[in-house]
Amino acid sequence: MAWFNNTTNDTVAYLQRKLASLRGDSANSIETLQLPTAKILFTAVAAFFIHRVAIVIYRLYFHPLSSFPGPKLAAATSLYQLYYEVFAPETTPWPEYQRSVLHSKYGPTVRVRPDALHIADPEAYRKIHRSGAKFTKAKYFYKSFSTEYSLFGTMDLEFHRKRRNIISPLFAKNEIVANHEVVAKEKAALMNGRISDMVKSEGGKARVHMKPVIAACVLDISTDVIFKGSYDTLKAQDIMESHIVSTSMDVIAEAAIMNRHIGWIVPIMLSIPDRLMDWIFPPGRGQRVMRASVRENVNKIIKDKETGKFDATKNRSITAQMLEYLDPDTVVEEGFTMLGAAIHTTAWSILRHIYHLAANPLVQQKVYQELKEAYPDKNSSMSNNKLETLPYFVAVMKEGNRLAHAIPGSIPREPPTDEETELCGRYIPHGTILESDNYHIHMHETLFPNPEAFDPERWLQGEKSAKLDKYLIPFNMGNMMCVGYTLAQLNMNMIIAALVREFEIGLTPEMEKEGFLFAIPWIAVKRGAKSEFICRERVE
Repeated sequence: MAWFNNTTNDTVAYLQRKLASLRGDSANSIETLQLPTAKILFTAVAAFFIHRVAIVIYRLYFHPLSSFPGPKLAAATSLYQLYYEVFAPETTPWPEYQRSVLHSKYGPTVRVRPDALHIADPEAYRKIHRSGAKFTKAKYFYKSFSTEYSLFGTMDLEFHRKRRNIISPLFAKNEIVANHEVVAKEKAALMNGRISDMVKSEGGKARVHMKPVIAACVLDISTDVIFKGSYDTLKAQDIMESHIVSTSMDVIAEAAIMNRHIGWIVPIMLSIPDRLMDWIFPPGRGQRVMRASVRENVNKIIKDKETGKFDATKNRSITAQMLEYLDPDTVVEEGFTMLGAAIHTTAWSILRHIYHLAANPLVQQKVYQELKEAYPDKNSSMSNNKLETLPYFVAVMKEGNRLAHAIPGSIPREPPTDEETELCGRYIPHGTILESDNYHIHMHETLFPNPEAFDPERWLQGEKSAKLDKYLIPFNMGNMMCVGYTLAQLNMNMIIAALVREFEIGLTPEMEKEGFLFAIPWIAVKRGAKSEFICRERVE
């Protein structure tokens, strides 16, 4: 027992001495402890610095892309692209900086990140995105959307082919026009009625904030087409107060570029409970409203089918038709993705068309005269098929689509792994991210001389113009082009024709001074003055 007590006392005394040394009671002990800590810290910092320097040297001189032209800083670090996409002055968005600075200096293929090339050549673009191409969606970018089981988000070519074979026929032009043109007409007329009320209340001339009005019209049409529902935003008492879904899509458009740089953020946000997420990111509630609306519709269709109340002749919504081939959860995912894709981009494109018509009154007058000849009574019902037979109207729509820049950001692809890829006379190493976009095609000076100008006449030059059609790609091209482009074009045709037929639209002094300013965080977003226009009812 005495031995045990002595041992215990010795142990306690030892621990007390160590504790005293840690408290600073022994200067020598502190120095002994600090020396190894300092060495370890210095070694860690030095190792990290050497490692980063080694990586930069490898990227500059030994990387498979080291022989491709481009800024050295872009080859060394992805922070170069991050700066120009997120922090650089919005007067020169990243796509325009690439076009006017990088490609003009380095040629059609530029290294814009350590692992990425940007391609500005029209033929190379067509090779990457054509039907049957084996280029796959870049995982780093599309995975961040957390929609990998939808047509938009999937990166597997075979999965994409099978899913598109199911969905694409539902968006066939004849199906969209036959089943949904009447809704587009109805909503466009309701939109005009709301604008007319504003104009009359101001004595025949009014400044109209077009963005929320057009967004409301597009939202009401899209919800009816996709899930046979409506938020009735065109009937809202204050139509200038954007619906939460439209507001949410605007915020998503602003933040879209962050998917490229911090792609992990979306999965984290989706894992946060709804109430907490409403506090952290209030605009996100609109996304949940969209998803809940689609889910509610899907559940109602299933219940109606079980009780024999469902009438397929009356409900030709996209979700109702998808339920014939896909399980309910997949239909909800696809419907949600389609609705999100349909709202901001279509409304933006219409807004850009309206701006160019307001900025070019002679063009607006000419298209108005053509519409008036086709529809002498401005209250008569317009037909999409007839509109697409009007040469000048079609030319205006094409030129507007060329300059809409709804999604001008790059569409990243990875080259096939089972064959060599040659673009612009260079073999592309496997594993390279290939970035290309419709902005560089639509602004290509050889294809479209004076590309900044809004010139519908370029589409009215017979065979010469016909050759340009394959380079008009506002919805991309090939197997992975926007599956809902027919719906988007129907909306644009009906809404723009209705507006121009009934109203004379002019620019506000602010718009005349600064033009239509916008930024490009992948999806285009408005900057500067409000999207207000001077509207007058046409006197006939």
